[in-house]
Formats: sequence, C-alpha cells, structure tokens
Amino acid sequence: MAKAPWTGLFLATLMVLFSTHPLLVDSGSQTETEIHSNEIRLGTIANNSPGQVLGHIDTHDTLSIGKQFACAVTENSSVVCWGRTDYGQTGIGVTGVQAYHNMTYVNALNGMGIVEVSAHLEHACGLTSQGAVYCWGHNNYGQIGNGQITGTELTPTLALLPQGVVAKSLSQGPSSHTCIISTDGDLYCWGNNNRGQVGNGQICANWYGNSNPCNNGQSGIVVPELISMPLGVTVTSVSVGGEHTCATGTDGGVYCWGSDMNCRVTGGDTVTDDPISGSSGCSWDHIILSPRKLALSNSEVTIQDAGNLSFVQAVSGWVFTCAMTDSGDGVCWGANTESQQGIGNNSNEPFAVVPTLIQGPSGESMTSITATTAQVCAMYDQTGAYCWGDNWAGN
Repeated sequence: MAKAPWTGLFLATLMVLFSTHPLLVDSGSQTETEIHSNEIRLGTIANNSPGQVLGHIDTHDTLSIGKQFACAVTENSSVVCWGRTDYGQTGIGVTGVQAYHNMTYVNALNGMGIVEVSAHLEHACGLTSQGAVYCWGHNNYGQIGNGQITGTELTPTLALLPQGVVAKSLSQGPSSHTCIISTDGDLYCWGNNNRGQVGNGQICANWYGNSNPCNNGQSGIVVPELISMPLGVTVTSVSVGGEHTCATGTDGGVYCWGSDMNCRVTGGDTVTDDPISGSSGCSWDHIILSPRKLALSNSEVTIQDAGNLSFVQAVSGWVFTCAMTDSGDGVCWGANTESQQGIGNNSNEPFAVVPTLIQGPSGESMTSITATTAQVCAMYDQTGAYCWGDNWAGN
C-alpha cells in the first residue's frame, strides 16, 4: 500500500497530542465536538531524541500530511482535516487567501467507510471500503479526476475511474497529480502532466516547439488513465513526487517516469538523449514518458549486487526517490542538497545522486518508509522510527 508522508517532529507532536489530550473539532453543524484519543488511529509515543522517534505508529494509511495541511481517518472510518485551506484542501467548503482551519470532520465522507486518506501538495483524496476514490482541493491541473479543471473543489468529488475499476490503494507524495492501484494491480494516474509525470506517454505542454497534445490544450489529465506496465508486471506501490512518479512491481523492480532532474527518475542509468529537448539524462528537461525500470547500472553505484535487489515499496519526494528492498534495506537517489538520501552528507555530486544505501541503524531491517518534499522517515524493526533530510523549523 501507499504510505503516508510524515515529517518527523510534526508527526511526533501530533502523536503526543492525540494520545494525551482530547481534540477540539469543529464539526460544522455543531459548535465543538471532542474527538477522544482512542478515535484517531495513531499510536502513543514514549519519548524521542534527535533523529529518532520512539514508539508505535499504528498504521501508514490513516494519517497524511500535505502542504501545511493534514488529514486523518478516525476509528469510525470518517475523515478529519486541518490546516491550510486556500483551495479547499480541508474538504469542508472553506477557502480564502492564506485561510487556515482547525480540525474538522469532512462531513461529505461520513458513512462512506473511508479506509485510507492521502494529502498531496494542495489536494487530498480518500478511499472507501468499496474501492471508490473521492478527491478535493486544488484542481488547477485536473488532479481531482472528475473530468474538469475547475480551480478548486471545496468538498469531496468522485474521481471518475473507468467502469469496473476498484481502487485498493492511494498514492502519497507532494504532487499535483494523483495515482491509484486497483484490486487487479493496475495503475491509474491523472492530474498535472507538464513533465510526463502521469506516465501515459504525453506531455501536456507546448514543449520545445511541439504543441500541447492533451485535451483542449489543458495542462493535465482530467480523468484517471491506465498506465502501461511491462507485460506480466502489476504494481505493488506507487508514490508521486514534484514532477515524477515511481512505483514498484511484482517483479521486484522500481519503475519511474517524468522529469529526470538530479537523476530522480533514471538513477543515473545510461539513457539516450531526450528525443525532443536533446538533453542528456539527469537533467530537468530529460523526460521519461512512461514507466521505466531502474537498472542501477551507473558506475558510481557502490551497492553490492545492485542489479539483483528486489524492491517492495517506492516513495517520492520533490526531487528525489527512495525505495525499500524485501531484505529491509533502503536505497535513495536524486537530489541530496538537504541530506534527504540519508547517506551521511548533503553532497549533490554524481556519487550521491545515484542509488545509494541509506545509513540506517546497524543490524536492523527497515519495515516501511515514507517521504515528503525534502524529508524521509522510516520504521526499523528494533528501535522504531528514524527521520532525516531538511530540518528547517524542526521538520
């Protein structure tokens, strides 16, 4: 399943709050409603120390943090959101310049049995127990998936999945596009596609003299589209980044597409120059238009037997990507200016932007990983959660 994008200290603060105090929630029709600590499916926290969060994180799908807003699934399968709501990203019908709101039930989702929530850059989505997807917030690129580019959708709106498609997992990540995995293991994506990040073989932009091929010259894909994977490969995880997307397949491979800035898509593999821009790999205008399997073939890659790694989860930040192997190792590639790769430095030299092993706690295995703009957090099997990357304002 897709994993929620936490930031370390913010997550810890939320967990302490949820486990020790009742939360005052504006329910819309009522003045105040208390949500008690046992209604939010988050674990308690024992203590913390720099770089490490000790305690239990109950689930990876019930809390998600976007750009200055967050949403969570409650124990009764409702959704609460709070924070910035300029574009209606809290789902309660409130908008305005630099508008913020306290924690509030997303009433339009009541009774739908929400099992997962994902907060992206300025929009969010919820997955029902029946496999339907509802999205809300900024819709300037069609990221809501309702067939329109409307600017904003202030309350949850049904994403128009093809008939018969049942979603089982939502993408996570700091993006203006959205993906889901179906119960058949197929991948569907929609939204901003200015750098091919949807993965349908198009760029929705006037690109190097080529006219925009997308519907009515729009900047995004407005309804979910099936993304072609290699024959026989279905998708096990998906994560959406700034202008790229990565997924893992049943063959153990990591597949990425979109803008290859800082090698975030190709990992520095040898690739042909972009046929439109003429740019070489690892540059912003080198575009991969459909899922491409990472080969980990760059000479700077120092991982032993890298070509035989089997990946089970991929996560995307703004300009970097990480993935977890079936043996519990973590690997990152792409930008490292904020130490977001977890390799002990903030170098952006070739040795650092190619796939590199995360320097996790010795002798432990990673059990899950998540990323946001320039931060990463991972759970380890003995000592719990570790976070690294941009630490501006104590992230």
